[in-house]
Amino acid sequence: MAPVRAGLSRRPPVAGAVLAGGASRRFGSDKARAETPWGPLAGVAIAALREAGLDPVVLLGGSGELSAQLAVPVVPDRLPGEGPLAALSTALSWASGVSRVLVIPCDMPGITAGVLRSLLVAGDNATASVASLDGQPHPIIGCWPTSRAGAVLALVRSGERRMNAALETGPFVLVDVPSKLVADADDPAELERLLNPDGPA
Repeated sequence: MAPVRAGLSRRPPVAGAVLAGGASRRFGSDKARAETPWGPLAGVAIAALREAGLDPVVLLGGSGELSAQLAVPVVPDRLPGEGPLAALSTALSWASGVSRVLVIPCDMPGITAGVLRSLLVAGDNATASVASLDGQPHPIIGCWPTSRAGAVLALVRSGERRMNAALETGPFVLVDVPSKLVADADDPAELERLLNPDGPA
């Protein structure tokens, strides 16, 4: 099947984007396509975004095969290999027709719509809302005003790669989230542990 084309035809107030273009070096294969009981790992993130009411939802980076398998549009990363800040820049540029875009990574098997809704209600069209773990910002999970597109792109073009640098582009609020719901699977063993928390130690 062919990849699904990306679009913003209905111009909703908030769109969703799943970071799926990483190299997955520690995972050893494309982690976005790693199998879970619910299908590919990236599909878990997509389902949570949709359940939270976001539409459209796209893959940022990722393969055409995954796009076709999940029936989700893929937006090519404008700066592949440059990390999540560059991916955020791509998301903000793509979603320029809406007020905000909620961006999350593809590797969190425990992510829920409830976590994403808490981010949606915390921020607004000027204020980013970012996940907080133990009081520390975790900006790879956040809802960003698309008005930040130019500022984030300028950071990337300056050589900046720190995701936390995006917090310097305007006001933000931190939203406490349960760490177990946003734990990421960096390798297959960690994915297995997250999928089976009560399994053998």
